[in-house]
Amino acid sequence: MASYDKVTRLCSMKYGDSDDIVPVPDAIFHCSAYQIAGAPDVYPTYGDMSEAWAPRTEKRAEFLELMFLTSVQVTGIDIYETHLGGAVSAVKCYQNGGYTTLWTSPSIERIIFARIFQPQLATGCFSNRIKLEIAAITGWVNIDAVQLHGYI
Repeated sequence: MASYDKVTRLCSMKYGDSDDIVPVPDAIFHCSAYQIAGAPDVYPTYGDMSEAWAPRTEKRAEFLELMFLTSVQVTGIDIYETHLGGAVSAVKCYQNGGYTTLWTSPSIERIIFARIFQPQLATGCFSNRIKLEIAAITGWVNIDAVQLHGYI
């Protein structure tokens, strides 16, 4: 079973050791976390485009928390990076009241082409809630969609 993110719950901006959590508004606006919902709009085009999510500011670590309609035993994830890919630093899964790290990067890359990033998950989990941690980089990372793979 594979599904695209249908309900984007939260996005954040990190200020030092604290997280300022910003709810995603109902209305669609350029570069908002809402742009990740559903199938890709931009991919396979490369570029900084308002139809994909981008951080509110550059050079600041952020995270995206995504909630899918159905909980699955997670077997994989596709992250549609359409501008300055390689900044996803961790993929986490919410289960049993906390986050389990599925994948983490030892270093940040700077990818200058559109790609479907498919990190090799170290472990699985049963959930419908995924958190992507985005490293602070110079420039505007764009994520167009996220597809979760798994079985019920």
